[in-house]
Amino acid sequence: MANGGTCGETNHGNGRFLHHEMKREPTAMRIRLKAGDRIRLVSMPYDPDPIPVGSLGTVVAIYDHGDWMQVDVDWDSGRNLMLMLPEDCVARVEPNPRELPSEGN
Repeated sequence: MANGGTCGETNHGNGRFLHHEMKREPTAMRIRLKAGDRIRLVSMPYDPDPIPVGSLGTVVAIYDHGDWMQVDVDWDSGRNLMLMLPEDCVARVEPNPRELPSEGN
């Protein structure tokens, strides 16, 4: 993933496949998300009513619990549902230039 993400990558002969990778290393070493980062959901495998894959959102806060973390996200759809990492999988994306603050403000 060009901009970083929370999943591993495996090539299965038909291109890239992003998948959940349960690592037991400190959370800070797995991912470097911070408040304000824009993310795209890759998968949310265990939620009975998941956010749709491909949805975009902005990280509001991160709650680190050692070998897992909760990520509070303002989803562009208006829906509220926290991520649980590493179970859920997201990719960091570049912000849309129209979303960046102008220098005159």
